[in-house]
Amino acid sequence: MDWIISDELGLTVGHVVGWGAAGAMIIGGVAPYIPQYRQIKRTQDAEGFSLYVCLTLLIANTLRILFWFGKRYELPLLIQSIVMNITMFVMIHLCVTVRKKNQIIRARERIFTDQPDETAHWLEQHSGAPSGEKPHRFYESAYKFTLHSSRLCGFPCILKEYLP
Repeated sequence: MDWIISDELGLTVGHVVGWGAAGAMIIGGVAPYIPQYRQIKRTQDAEGFSLYVCLTLLIANTLRILFWFGKRYELPLLIQSIVMNITMFVMIHLCVTVRKKNQIIRARERIFTDQPDETAHWLEQHSGAPSGEKPHRFYESAYKFTLHSSRLCGFPCILKEYLP
């Protein structure tokens, strides 16, 4: 027999405890990230925080949300997953912003061109050969290799350049 808090609302101690537990379940997953967020924001240093943890939690919580559509489970767990995804996106945004500000050497801007005539002209200028003469065979082979290899592995090469 539950203690009745209010007859008019039908509110019992069991209901209040259940709501409190559900609220703790929802906020309990986010609570550890609040001090980390404040520390990163205050010190402007995200060195000790791993974005791989955010990635893992984003994947896990997204799968849990998708699973809810197939087989319904308790609503507080669904809300917890949504709140955790929002929290992870906020943490990722903060870390990327802070790391971008703290980057000592800015990555040079790369311009990719698909105009071989410009490349050949640049090679002729830097080959040391007098104008009108063809560049050395080494430059010709390097040009051909660069042209073919960039076409073969274009996207993976670009990713390799931009990923740490």
